[in-house]
Amino acid sequence: MKDLGIHTVVALIVVMVVAGCGRPDDRADEETDPAAWTTVATLTSDDAPWQDIAGIVVSNPFEATGEVQVVMEMPDGGQLEGVIAVIVPAEQAVDHRTLMTGIRQSEPVMLVGAQPARIVTGLEGSFVLVNAVPAAQDWTLTVQTR
Repeated sequence: MKDLGIHTVVALIVVMVVAGCGRPDDRADEETDPAAWTTVATLTSDDAPWQDIAGIVVSNPFEATGEVQVVMEMPDGGQLEGVIAVIVPAEQAVDHRTLMTGIRQSEPVMLVGAQPARIVTGLEGSFVLVNAVPAAQDWTLTVQTR
């Protein structure tokens, strides 16, 4: 397997989250009717590595207009364990260079057991969900629209 820049991708995502770049909408704490949301993409810790690059998993493309909700399931995780993912325009998930550009220009989504759902607004087009930060626990992320 290729191991091209995985540490760079991980460091970039962590820096973006700490710096507050592209924060998801704080309305994620709202209680919403689960029936109002439809799953359009799923990403799991067990998915095959994207383009054989160890540690990077990418969802199938999904269409979004306006907002999406990203929901984490981590059955064996605690309140502070979680996942950092990034929503990237699908056309930038071509090779590792364009994916890195997409990650730098996109919104990181940090999910933890205490807050397993986040709403991301301002989306228009085709996107993928990317994770390049390994977690100790198995997880599943779903992207939902309404």
